[in-house]
Amino acid sequence: MRRLVAIVAAALVAACCLVGVSFALPASDAADPSLEYGYVYSGVKSEDIPFTLAASHDDSYFLFGSSELATYPHIVSTAPDNVLMDYDCGYQFMYIGEAYDQDLWMAIAAGAYADDMPNKKVGIIVSAQWFFDGGLEPGIFKMRFSYPLYDAFCRNGRISDDTKAYVAQRLHDEGVDQTLIDAASGSLPQDAINNVVFDAMGDLSLRQRVQEEHEWAKPLSTATEPPDYEALRVEGAQEGQSSCTNNDYAVLDEYWDEYIAPKYDELAGTMANETLTDTTEYADLQCFLDVCRETGLEPYVIIMPVNGKWYDYPGLSADVRAVWADRVVGMCNDAGVECLDLTSHEYEPYYLRDVMHFGWLGWVDVEEAFASFVKGGRS
Repeated sequence: MRRLVAIVAAALVAACCLVGVSFALPASDAADPSLEYGYVYSGVKSEDIPFTLAASHDDSYFLFGSSELATYPHIVSTAPDNVLMDYDCGYQFMYIGEAYDQDLWMAIAAGAYADDMPNKKVGIIVSAQWFFDGGLEPGIFKMRFSYPLYDAFCRNGRISDDTKAYVAQRLHDEGVDQTLIDAASGSLPQDAINNVVFDAMGDLSLRQRVQEEHEWAKPLSTATEPPDYEALRVEGAQEGQSSCTNNDYAVLDEYWDEYIAPKYDELAGTMANETLTDTTEYADLQCFLDVCRETGLEPYVIIMPVNGKWYDYPGLSADVRAVWADRVVGMCNDAGVECLDLTSHEYEPYYLRDVMHFGWLGWVDVEEAFASFVKGGRS
């Protein structure tokens, strides 16, 4: 009993301190309604539920993804934050996620945001790199874990106990502190106290950093003309050709020079034993689909190709890649959700900007296809 009293007293003192600091920071939902924050690539924005919801508009559709969302429009002019802002496409994306965020992280984020999204149709870009044997390197997920998102996920009463139990076990497997897991999902008195403290600390941390997002936001689009997707493809191919001049793999010059050229010779054959099967990622993707089903979200699974010509060189064979893509398509079919399988483009120059991220042609296909998905019925 004395220990519990001491814990409560300490929590009250901490809470008082946090309240004092809180008054000095902007409100958690301090988004400027005249700005479009959808294309701000930021883990802070992605985690800050009040801010992101305040920054959403009637035409905002959440797109879950990883590093592929960091496509700079001055490098790839057909990126969404050019095309969707310059033309009337019928929607705007709200990017959720950044590098190293994969299916498990996105399942949590989807559950956290689901009830308050302006639209229930969502996209997720699924990458073959997520499914490499062995999964994420130890500590990576722990680094990206977001307590505010996980707490909101656990508080969503539409998510089943089985789904929540799966996520809690996966967090444990990925090395997330058990105190954090219990605080959001546990039932002991100290769990409730910890939850209050962790929530307050997370809120203050995000409010302290999220103001940086204002400088990356853009004025709301006033475009009235629809895009000419075929013209965008022609322009994209020309831009890609002029941007990929120092290699035979249609890879952006700067990417080639920094990441591939220095170790080109030693990369030959290094992926010959990769199977894309020895991973929990498929179960995590199923969890994302389950969360969407349970919370009423309608997912559109975008299966991103790799640069086939490049991946042939280290030995990740086309057959292995095809088995991976077929498995993901099969999961979507079994779940009754739409998918956009773009893996037939893996040998098409300029479809990607490097070896694994959408480029000049790939983004145009995503933009056009998602417009059709949206027009299929607003939900």
